[in-house]
Amino acid sequence: MAEQMTAAQRKEMWQQRLEQLKASGMTQKDWCRQNGIPETTLRYWSRRLKDEAPAEPGWIRLEDKEQTAETGKDITISSSGVKMIITADADPALSRRLIRAMMEV
Repeated sequence: MAEQMTAAQRKEMWQQRLEQLKASGMTQKDWCRQNGIPETTLRYWSRRLKDEAPAEPGWIRLEDKEQTAETGKDITISSSGVKMIITADADPALSRRLIRAMMEV
């Protein structure tokens, strides 16, 4: 009788399968057919692993100061347990320095 895979083993297996799919250059449909895997199962694991993956660090474009000042909205940024609120009338240069410092936390 075959042993049951643990959740961690299943997750690792599907990470490897998704990497193989990507490296193959094949469409999902063709790859699934070749490997005897239902497309619905592949999509399930692809979505599940994507949802579990931590967000990649990076920059996002924020509204310009004039647009933010017109709406009167503040911007809230949270990262690594640190929360910063940038008010609509905040100095852009100071905001940039604070955001860079926050990224180092």
